[in-house]
Amino acid sequence: MGASPFTTYLYQDVNLTTTSQTYTFTYTQNATTTLGRIGFNLGQSSQTVWVDNILFYDVCMCPSSIPVAGTITQPTCSNSTGSVVLNGLPSSGTWTITRSPGNVTYTGTGTSYTVTGLPAMPSTHSQ
Repeated sequence: MGASPFTTYLYQDVNLTTTSQTYTFTYTQNATTTLGRIGFNLGQSSQTVWVDNILFYDVCMCPSSIPVAGTITQPTCSNSTGSVVLNGLPSSGTWTITRSPGNVTYTGTGTSYTVTGLPAMPSTHSQ
């Protein structure tokens, strides 16, 4: 696991009793490491300790806003594909957009992106 000194990101003491208890801890990792570990140190307990039903959740780091459509360019007789400008994309990191139908992906950075090459949808009206 690497050498000492180790960095402690979350440390929590709990009082153990003979009654079943539930403990919940929330932690947000603000550092990047490939040497992380989770440990339960029970060396100071002279009693039998049962640890059961441990759950770890990777919480979605969802953007605070959702993308919105900006300028839409419709397909025409002279240009068979259209485009749409998406605004409000995450301002940091890399994002990926998956177009459906078609399962086409676009990856980028920045708060707006123009999706091009959008095919015209077949007409569904009847006469």
